[in-house]
Amino acid sequence: MRALERGEGQPGDIETLEQLCRFLGPGKTFCAHAPGAVEPLQSAIKYFREEFEAGIKQPFSNTHLINGIQPNLLKERW
Repeated sequence: MRALERGEGQPGDIETLEQLCRFLGPGKTFCAHAPGAVEPLQSAIKYFREEFEAGIKQPFSNTHLINGIQPNLLKERW
């Protein structure tokens, strides 16, 4: 989860989270609280999957950061 939050997730991370949620589902654990603990995560993945997918590490390109910066501003600050 933390890697996805930082944008450093790897392909397959979301599927791993989904698998863990299934393993902790109703009737799969001795603890009755486990299914309720993973339900928010299951719902988040279901309804906000695009946001989770945005956390998968993509090849980094900083050109979008540089576009629009005026060179004279860089000299003044640095």
